[in-house]
Amino acid sequence: MEIGVLGSLTVDGIAVVQGKQRTLLAVLAAGANRPVSHDRLTDAVWGVDVPSPGTVRWHVHQLRQLLGPDRLTKAGDRYLLTVGAHELDAARFESLNERARDARDPEEALSLAEAALGLWRGPAFAGVSELDAISGEALRLEELRLVAVGRRVEALLALDRAGECVAELTALLAVHPLRERVVRWLMSALYQDGRRAEALRVYRESRRALMDELGVEPGRALTRLHQEILRGEQPEAAPSRIAPAELPPSPGTFVGRSAEVRRLVEQRARVVAIDGSGGIGKTALAVHAAHLLADRFPDGQLYVNLHGFTSGVSPLAPAEVLGRFLRSLGVPDAEVPADLDEAANRFRSLTRARRILIVLDNAADVAQLRPLLPSGRECAVIVTSRRVLGALDGAARLHLGTLDDGAAMSLLAGGALIGAEPEAARQIVRRCAGLPLALRVVAARLASHPGGTLSALARSLDDAHHRLDELEHDDLAVKASFSASLQHLQPFDARLFATLGLLNAYTFTPGLAAALCGAARREVDGAFARLAEARLLDAVAPGRYGMHDLHLLYARDLASGLPAGEREAALSRAVHWYLATCRTVRALMGFRVDPVETESPGLPVEDAAEAIAWFDAEADNLVAAVPQLLAHAPAPATSLVRTIGTPLMHRGRAADVIRVAEALLDVAGDREREFIAHNLLGLAHQERGEPHTAAEHLTRGIALARLLDLPRAEATAATNLSVVCERLGRSGEAVDHARRAIELFRRIGHRLGEASALVNLGMVYGRQQRWAEDLAFTERGLAMFKELGAEAEISQTLGNLGHIHRMLGSVEQAMDCLVEAEERARRCGNRPGEAISLWGQGDVHLARGDQVTARRLWERAGAMLQDAGRMTAAQADALLSQSVPDLEGFLSGRS
Repeated sequence: MEIGVLGSLTVDGIAVVQGKQRTLLAVLAAGANRPVSHDRLTDAVWGVDVPSPGTVRWHVHQLRQLLGPDRLTKAGDRYLLTVGAHELDAARFESLNERARDARDPEEALSLAEAALGLWRGPAFAGVSELDAISGEALRLEELRLVAVGRRVEALLALDRAGECVAELTALLAVHPLRERVVRWLMSALYQDGRRAEALRVYRESRRALMDELGVEPGRALTRLHQEILRGEQPEAAPSRIAPAELPPSPGTFVGRSAEVRRLVEQRARVVAIDGSGGIGKTALAVHAAHLLADRFPDGQLYVNLHGFTSGVSPLAPAEVLGRFLRSLGVPDAEVPADLDEAANRFRSLTRARRILIVLDNAADVAQLRPLLPSGRECAVIVTSRRVLGALDGAARLHLGTLDDGAAMSLLAGGALIGAEPEAARQIVRRCAGLPLALRVVAARLASHPGGTLSALARSLDDAHHRLDELEHDDLAVKASFSASLQHLQPFDARLFATLGLLNAYTFTPGLAAALCGAARREVDGAFARLAEARLLDAVAPGRYGMHDLHLLYARDLASGLPAGEREAALSRAVHWYLATCRTVRALMGFRVDPVETESPGLPVEDAAEAIAWFDAEADNLVAAVPQLLAHAPAPATSLVRTIGTPLMHRGRAADVIRVAEALLDVAGDREREFIAHNLLGLAHQERGEPHTAAEHLTRGIALARLLDLPRAEATAATNLSVVCERLGRSGEAVDHARRAIELFRRIGHRLGEASALVNLGMVYGRQQRWAEDLAFTERGLAMFKELGAEAEISQTLGNLGHIHRMLGSVEQAMDCLVEAEERARRCGNRPGEAISLWGQGDVHLARGDQVTARRLWERAGAMLQDAGRMTAAQADALLSQSVPDLEGFLSGRS
């Protein structure tokens, strides 16, 4: 089969005329052998008129009928057109064009260039080239067509056959009057053909056109040619005959990075520095872009791997690189200066008036690069490095991140294999975390074992402890690439990176890192900056850093090799730092903090807003680290769980409270720890609207407290159980548990607990619509909370009091209480409490007869409760669909 895109769209020489089918094929051919998403396809073919799935399937079926069933496959929501290199005229054209570039003999270059140009039947993708999904590829091919024309002209000039291309170039200049290279070709051909006056006239007319249209003078190369013709000199030999062409082959499979490629191709800065972590694809991007740019630099392309981060290889000295470059530019060995400064000066002199593209790959630092920069204003340099080269003056910087899932799937393997096992392919992509090197390893393994399956490979990558060992094949190895980055770090920085792998955390702050490694904060700040510069850490928020998933596995692999005593000491410092910091945060969020001994001052936190921000950012780490810390240091880790339980609940993270409480239960041998776990589980399940489960845990907690003779613990569990029993309709038990809690708290003189029990008893009476008794107990509890300065409890109790006043008909008092409750809840970071107070204000507005304001407040509160995890979007929609939504009934499980 042959597909033609260099002109009107054809299949086996027959034009494709049906509109939708033609557009569909054009989009797929423009991305041949690369998956094209369903959305991209439908946008191109149907635009805003989104078709039905059946319509798309019918058109795809029709195209399969034309191409054959194996040519067009579908994997997930992506379509893939598979064609061989000889089956697409554009691919054949590019191959011939590249061979013409590399040919040393003018006759061979001419033959190849003419063969390439002979494939063109008209404009690329004629009839559909204006579509957004195709225009980029059509423009690229048209640019390459001009390049091929230039190669044909240069070959004819070298063969002294200039007259054969004058007519063609005259017609081409009429189409592209502002293309200076076309002007140069025509002037050179005319001059060599003995038509000097005509060549000078072409220059004058072109100069006038440039001034009129763009307001610029002709470029240096065109001006130089004009001067040579005026002086009657022989123009310089066509540069492609002698220019160095040292770029490595363009990557066989290059996917994604379209924005980065476009930026490199369109970049006007003389130097572009690409940075990114090891294995991220910097070299592939640089070489791919350099090939696209090569024809803009007729004086040659230079390339060198500087080995800045090559495992086991020292970075190249600038003097050695300059020697290579000078020899490539024609300087005899005997004349290459040994002195660095002299060689750099010679290099700058040779590049001053030339147009050369230089790729400096894998740079160690700016000091290695500075002597290698050309002086010519029309030269360009692409630099790659794992470091951020901030001191490289005048450079445009491009940071390279991981591939998105679509590009990663394309890089992984052929479409047929992915289509056979799409879920396994997605699992592999997730395990490789978008790192191109990891995906290349996987693709190489698949290619080396044709009988292998994606499922088997996916299973081999499941084990996080051995995943990096699996990501190795021949000379491709993810772990070795990461190791090369560490080799160039200061010893403290490398040690710190390994130490970060000790803790089961997702992000890191310098404060936590200082605690882990037992170092001064200033020293750690500097190390974090250098690790970020080396792209081993990435800033995810001010003062907070994360790692690529595979970097995190590498850090944990290194951490396992640290001495046992060092690991133990680091984790001990971490748990005490966390405990001290979380106690400070808890207090600033308005909760009372019991005295606990800790060996660390923790992080200095100034106010409630800072405390809430830190807690929200660190909560995932705390929840992940608790099981590890409990296994290492049960006592301080248990205190940590008690400290974070209520703040987690108030930030809408009841599921996380369950996780840390269950981790407590997994640590055997301590009944008091078991009580703490059951009490937290009771609170969390109550918060999640699971009163039966909550009652089971709290009942178990009371039994443990009595067994251990811990009256405060028994009273705490009884207070919580009273509310749960009332929600279960067990009113008598609810009153008994609340009164038992009040009695125990009074006996031991625990006023905060007594106040909580009084408020809970009021809530029990309120659920029985005994509002006077509810009001009396709630006001007694609130007075005690205010006396004790218990901000979080004051906020929640004011919300209860607002509800009571509304039920008693005192709507103004109700509103005052609810507004104050909302403000205090916001200051304390109590998301659910803030939302519930806001909902109560809506109820008050309804009582006043203002249904519009009531509905607006309910909707705001419903969105906040969804964010806090207290209800799903479906539950919120169902609740808000009621004429008078019953939030209390929903939260207590009665609706």
